[in-house]
Amino acid sequence: MSSTKGYHADFYEIIYKNKPYAAEAKRIHTTIAKHSPFKVKSLLELACGTGNHSLNLSRYGYKIQATDKNKDMVRVAKAKLAGVPHAKVDVMDMVHFMNFTQRFDAVICLFDSIGFVQSNENIVSVIKNVSANLKKGGLFVFEYWNAGAMLRSYEPTGLREWKEGERKIVRKSSTTMNYEKQLCKVDYTILDYRGGQLIKQIKESHTNRFFLPQEMNCLLTAGGLTPVALYDGYSGKKKVTEASWHTLCVAQKK
Repeated sequence: MSSTKGYHADFYEIIYKNKPYAAEAKRIHTTIAKHSPFKVKSLLELACGTGNHSLNLSRYGYKIQATDKNKDMVRVAKAKLAGVPHAKVDVMDMVHFMNFTQRFDAVICLFDSIGFVQSNENIVSVIKNVSANLKKGGLFVFEYWNAGAMLRSYEPTGLREWKEGERKIVRKSSTTMNYEKQLCKVDYTILDYRGGQLIKQIKESHTNRFFLPQEMNCLLTAGGLTPVALYDGYSGKKKVTEASWHTLCVAQKK
């Protein structure tokens, strides 16, 4: 069985169970508070996955509209956020926004998801969509793969395992780089074992783009947003180096 749309939601939940969503949400909250000229109340999340960032951010009192183009992920996110006041989840491709009845105080796109749209044209389309749906002074806070670390330190092959009771998930990965297009393609084989017996095997391919900081600043400007700040991932350090795997970027609609 193969998929090009992303991990099936149940695998995704297991594989990223220990991702520090709460700490990352706190950093996003403090970053928004630091750079916004007004109190942010409404928040749009692009590529929300199974809703873990939105769930944690809702605890800060935001009115959240979460979106993802993967219907399976949205199904899980809806269930997770069903009891959260002022939270809504919808299917949406970030390249082609749905029609919203309001403009948002801030838009976020985490987990390096902006790189999945790949081309300059698509990146600028996303940024234009964000700008059109932001209030004046509103922020776009997003995360992307940093080219310096990717080119210097990526691993051609990988093997990881996760266990939950009698269930074991094994993920094998093979990574290839397209330097000219700045794309990293990862081919995954995911094996699902129950009680030592293989019950399912899934093959997936994910292609994501990596960026240099000044390159991203140019794309932001082309899309109508003003670059404001760069951070070394969620560390809070305002110094991005070739050792920074992830860049947390803040842009504003002037």
